[in-house]
Amino acid sequence: MNRLILVLVLLAGGLCMPGGVAGEPALVVSPGTVTELVRRGNPDLVVARARIAEAHGRLTGAGRLANPELEFEMRHDPSFGDGEVAIELSQRIPLTRRLALEKAVGAGDLEVARAEVAALERELVAEARGLLVDVIILRDQRALREDQAKVSRSLAEFVRRVAERGEGSVIDAGQARLDATQLASEIRQLDAEEVAALGRLKRLLGVAAEASLRVGGALPALDEVPVTAGESTHPDLRVAELEADVAGRGVELEKARRLDDVEVGLIGGVERISGGSDEALLGLRVSLPLPWWNRNEGAIEEAAARHQRALHEVDALEATISGEVATARAEMREWKALADEIGGTLLPMADEQTRLADAAFRNGQGDLQAVLRARKQLIQLSVTRLDAVRQFHHARVRLMAAIGR
Repeated sequence: MNRLILVLVLLAGGLCMPGGVAGEPALVVSPGTVTELVRRGNPDLVVARARIAEAHGRLTGAGRLANPELEFEMRHDPSFGDGEVAIELSQRIPLTRRLALEKAVGAGDLEVARAEVAALERELVAEARGLLVDVIILRDQRALREDQAKVSRSLAEFVRRVAERGEGSVIDAGQARLDATQLASEIRQLDAEEVAALGRLKRLLGVAAEASLRVGGALPALDEVPVTAGESTHPDLRVAELEADVAGRGVELEKARRLDDVEVGLIGGVERISGGSDEALLGLRVSLPLPWWNRNEGAIEEAAARHQRALHEVDALEATISGEVATARAEMREWKALADEIGGTLLPMADEQTRLADAAFRNGQGDLQAVLRARKQLIQLSVTRLDAVRQFHHARVRLMAAIGR
């Protein structure tokens, strides 16, 4: 009785502990939810979003006048009793649109930071989608081998009974057992590959390594992805276009810096002359820089070259993305054709051949090797079709990333 009470207490304590049976439910990820889960949980995106706040801070401080300066001056001649007290308030004022251009460059940098986050998000989502495809295909391959393993075990048992009756070969019985064992080994290999893929997927989703992650849903049909007019563009292209725009504003900013700021000062004070009364002083001081030796030519040339380079990068990236889209679509068509051919023609033929070989062997009209060859061919065709489906969906992931979807 005491032992029973102790067991019940331990079980209750285990259920109440974090991570026990009553712990948090497993996170479910599917092709329809993976994008949102990456956006919410990926730690790299959290770091990247901090750059937006940094760019916003730079924008807040851009395009502002320099702080005014207050100068105090006092002079006194003890020999004659003369003296002067003066205060000057000065302010540097740009002669060009420099401040407005600095603000425009800061606003452009903020847009670039946001676009860079979107580009990183696209990259991470594409990687997560690819891993999800791998996990789903691995499970399909595992289910295929499990079905074949059941059939192989049944065949091995049949051959064993025949051999025990002296009507069959002991070698055939061993070969049948070896075939079933080989399928079990392949299943364990697929399990290891799935664990590795799930580990990488957890990191992308921001899920702890020890947490439970369950993959649900199914892959979409092997259909083309239509490209509609006005859809969003490749995030990397958006970044390049914004950087080119900011570089163009940078050229105008450097041109505006050819003239230094003018300094205007307002002076007020009191002057005392020996033997006389105090006199008030009021004056205006203007300091105008003369652009004789330096008109910022070097910085302007550098900014113009940077702008041209950014424009060339946009053109090069457009060509690259166009090639990626065309290649991905061509790959999708080829892999779909292969999957349809295997599933619609070759697999039914192989399945029929396997059924006939198995029936002939059980009726004593065929040998075991013919059955094993037929089963091996059936498995190989099924695996090839699943690999074609996997390659189709990987190409689809690349296409979706290239068109910004």
